[in-house]
Amino acid sequence: MDREAFKRIKTDTWHTIEYVDKPISRVRLYPLKETEEPPEAKSIRESTWKERLLERKTVLEEACPDSEYEIHYDEETGNDALFDMKDNGRKRMWAGTTITLARYGMYDDIGLAIGTHPISYTNWIACFNPKYAEVFEKEGLPPPYAGMGVSVLMETPDGFFPLTRRGIETPVYPGMLYSPGGGPKPGESSSEAMLKEIVEETGLKSDIHFDPENIHVMAFVSDTNFAGSKHSRPELVAYLPIDPTFRQVEQIQYETAKKKGRETDVWNIVPISTYPVNLEREILFNGYQMCPPTEAGLAYASHLINKREGQPAFENLNKLTEGIKQYKRTPFRPPIQTMRDI
Repeated sequence: MDREAFKRIKTDTWHTIEYVDKPISRVRLYPLKETEEPPEAKSIRESTWKERLLERKTVLEEACPDSEYEIHYDEETGNDALFDMKDNGRKRMWAGTTITLARYGMYDDIGLAIGTHPISYTNWIACFNPKYAEVFEKEGLPPPYAGMGVSVLMETPDGFFPLTRRGIETPVYPGMLYSPGGGPKPGESSSEAMLKEIVEETGLKSDIHFDPENIHVMAFVSDTNFAGSKHSRPELVAYLPIDPTFRQVEQIQYETAKKKGRETDVWNIVPISTYPVNLEREILFNGYQMCPPTEAGLAYASHLINKREGQPAFENLNKLTEGIKQYKRTPFRPPIQTMRDI
């Protein structure tokens, strides 16, 4: 199948940058020079960051009234951060460093190489503000991408994809369904970033619960309009068969979270059936609850499963994405729930 046919797949919330279909070892991230930010954009970024800190503080105080949250200067990052003072001053929102897309991927003898550059998390948050993109366009510059992500759909032997329900604490996609994933740090490979997120969010361990060489990158996709602005958020979505059943994944994740103490990045684990008919229905009817890259990943996972089972894979994928367009993706607003242990 011509790769261009896959690149034309697009819904209202996500589109395909590149169809990859390669093992993770053949997908590389390489650093490029960071794009210079216009001075006006910098001031918008800084004010947006402060607004988001205050917004998160309000949400968390309502969700967990017994805690005590403060916003003050963080010496580690040189920016203000949100701290939970009753949890030993733990940072709940802070300006860490991640990477974003600098150049679309290029194929060589090894595989796909994707150019990236480091950005502060404040840049990512600024992409929620439409005025941020407007400054770049006024200067004749393309709006920057939001932070790049990596995620992996893990298939259990009893036929489920365990998705994580994001905690309301997170400022990006709060309360939505997401495959284990996150943002790579500068210098990390795509493989290292995915393995780190699997361990952090589920507790599953490489070479014990799965073989890391089985991580297979399905596609490079993007949230078409991140946060309703003109920015996009790119993500590598991968597939990985694992050894534990869904019930065992739940238990491992729960025990891992208990050892960490109160952990709100992952609210719980939700099962999505890998049976193609039900998988497609879940995407169609509940896709609005999913982070757009996860919905895209599930669409490609259905393609992979149909191909494995000898079904007309591309035709089914095309039919699925056309079906998605028939359902308006209204913004998902998670209910404010307490973060106390149940």
